[in-house]
Amino acid sequence: MATPWHNLSTFCRLDHKKGFTVYEMEYGKSLWKLSEENSEFTVLFNETMDGDGRVTMKAMLEECTEKFEGLNTLVDVGGGDGTSAIAITKAFPHIKCIVYDLPHVVTNVPQGSPVEVVGGSMFDHIPKADVVFMKLVMHDWDDEDCVKVLKQCKEAIPSREDGGKVIIIEIVRGFSNLDLERETHIFFDLAMMVYMGGKEREEHEWKKIFTDAGFTDYKITPLGLRSLIEVFP
Repeated sequence: MATPWHNLSTFCRLDHKKGFTVYEMEYGKSLWKLSEENSEFTVLFNETMDGDGRVTMKAMLEECTEKFEGLNTLVDVGGGDGTSAIAITKAFPHIKCIVYDLPHVVTNVPQGSPVEVVGGSMFDHIPKADVVFMKLVMHDWDDEDCVKVLKQCKEAIPSREDGGKVIIIEIVRGFSNLDLERETHIFFDLAMMVYMGGKEREEHEWKKIFTDAGFTDYKITPLGLRSLIEVFP
């Protein structure tokens, strides 16, 4: 995973096609393609994501309980092996949680888990629920792809009056006054460009993609390095 960084300066001087990444320049395939072809890599990738997001999930479940009040159903888009959805179900047993990810990914959800598992692409369809939950998903994609996914999210949820919303866990660059957090945000921004062709966004960038996808309002709640963003139809 470290080798592609050696090609970053070369990559920045090239006129490359949309979606081409430093990672792909090094290995000849995207990280997503490698995950599709290599089940061992998929397991390692999911474990890394789970470890990275565990602190954020703990903070969210302890400090943002009101965000989940009145909900009956939640779909975790890009939910990987179900770690986040299972944690939400344990904290809020009244919420029926669906783990939604690519078919080869959701096979890693443990048997007997208290969640429903659905395979598919978030670009084509998202199962209906009161809330669409996405943790560390949007930063993998450029603005155009994010708008496509958010439009699918809007189709999946009810009106704001009926409790519909999207909950996004991501970095909001510029939202912190701490130097260490700002530096970390910049590093993650570079990492997303290298591995995925995505980026970490400032608030005005988030606002634009929400508006372009047809949403009317949003609210940001800081959670340390990352933030919880509620997006309303």
